[in-house]
Amino acid sequence: MTLRALLVEQINSSSVMDTSPFSDDAGIVFRWSGQVMQPVDGLAFIGRNPMDEPIVYFATGDSGNGMTHATIAGMLLTDLIQG
Repeated sequence: MTLRALLVEQINSSSVMDTSPFSDDAGIVFRWSGQVMQPVDGLAFIGRNPMDEPIVYFATGDSGNGMTHATIAGMLLTDLIQG
């Protein structure tokens, strides 16, 4: 099974409670799922995606350090994009 298929299966099997006070019959329109993925070396990857177009950048592998890495990623990616 591919990673995409596993993620789709996880999202579709997630139980979601609609506790919105605004509409009892609106139903679920979208679902969101987050995975905690940790790189083997424990270090996040922040930079250009080497397997994609030269204008594609990302920050991933935060392993629970998203708040810290978000600040660092914002600074690094800004510098990389601006040259």
